[in-house]
Amino acid sequence: SRKFRILERKYPSIIGDLRGVGTMIAFRVFDGEKKKVVSFISDCYKKGLICFVAGNNPTYVRFLLPIGGLKFDHIDEAFLILESVINEFYEKRRK
Repeated sequence: SRKFRILERKYPSIIGDLRGVGTMIAFRVFDGEKKKVVSFISDCYKKGLICFVAGNNPTYVRFLLPIGGLKFDHIDEAFLILESVINEFYEKRRK
C-alpha cells in the first residue's frame, strides 16, 4: 500500500480513497464515474495489467493479489504500468 500512497500524493486529482482487505486493494480514480473507471481499467489491461471494476457510484479500480508466487518484480512492473496509464489520463485532463 506504500506505493499506492505515493501515487495518491503524486496525483491527488486522479487517485484517492485507497482501501483494502487482505490481498484485495481498491482505489478511486477521478470522481469514481463508472465510464471513466472502465476506460482506465481498459487502458491498464491493454498494457498488461489486470484489474477489475468494483462498486457503483463511486466506482473503484480493484486488484486481487495472489497469495503465492507474487514477487516484488511483479509489483514493480504493475506500478510502472499503473503510473503510465495515470500519466496518460493526467495529460489528457491538462489539455
